[in-house]
Amino acid sequence: MNNLKKIGLTALAGTLAASVAQAGTLSVSGSAEINYQTHGDGSATGNPFSDNQTMSFSGSGELDNGYTVSYSNTLTGGAGTSVKFTGSSVAIDMGDAGTIGLYGDNSDGAGISTYQDVVPNAGEQVWDDTGAPTHGSIADGVVDEGVRNNLGYSVSAGDITVSAAWAKAADGGEGSAVLVYDNLIDGLSIGYGVGETQESAANSNTTDLETMFVKYTMGAATFGIQKSSVEPTNGSGTTVSTTDKDRLHYGVSFAVNENLSISAGQSDLEFDAANLVDQTDSGISASYTMGSTTIGLVHNKTSDAQGVSGADFDVSEIKLSFAF
Repeated sequence: MNNLKKIGLTALAGTLAASVAQAGTLSVSGSAEINYQTHGDGSATGNPFSDNQTMSFSGSGELDNGYTVSYSNTLTGGAGTSVKFTGSSVAIDMGDAGTIGLYGDNSDGAGISTYQDVVPNAGEQVWDDTGAPTHGSIADGVVDEGVRNNLGYSVSAGDITVSAAWAKAADGGEGSAVLVYDNLIDGLSIGYGVGETQESAANSNTTDLETMFVKYTMGAATFGIQKSSVEPTNGSGTTVSTTDKDRLHYGVSFAVNENLSISAGQSDLEFDAANLVDQTDSGISASYTMGSTTIGLVHNKTSDAQGVSGADFDVSEIKLSFAF
């Protein structure tokens, strides 16, 4: 996004009790999006038009010891909805020693949530916006630690990156760690992560998270496959919210040219319960960019949502977005 404004700051890191060696900058960027969605039988109904606006503030300044402090805050809103903060972070880049920060709300700056879905797509994840009761959470086999404020740390040495996060939870703490090896061979990245979290705000049972992935780029094509598991430590349970889940997600994206990208993918979610069938999410998407304008097309389908046979949902979506 293009910066709209830059304002000199002389005391960006004052709260850190450290002096700034040079003036910092505060940048403002934004986006506006118009959506048109149509759903099949059983999916959400209502006005197919919606809009969304985002305004992001980001700042940075260098300390006299060479470290860089950065800040970000994001506001979102749309027609009929109130403007609210949806992401925030304060981080210190210590060079070769890594980056440490406090990441709030939906700002996944470190840990397993940052790698919850690395399968390439040209528009949306295959499980998104279909109208299914839930999507994109640990109840759906996605390794996400939630939106609590968390301390994160990441460091890279050559092609190896270690990323970890910790947050306070109702029953103590929850945390995760991920190891990523980029360019194992040219274009190939692999990763493995583990963590522990709560299954939901209302359920204090701890849940083990695990994910592993492979992503390979060859020319204009990028292939990805990711296997994740969500396992409540108190056993498999008898309901969807406390049932062990295993997700296998795979997909491919292709850059037709510098403006047009297309993708296709599928996600299979298996529940460890005799009364539940496997859930399947599939989708295709495309995006075309002209300067600061992007046109996106998405068609996603969810079959047997939450393990209930015949609970099918789908969405076809056209997006027009502008970056400022």
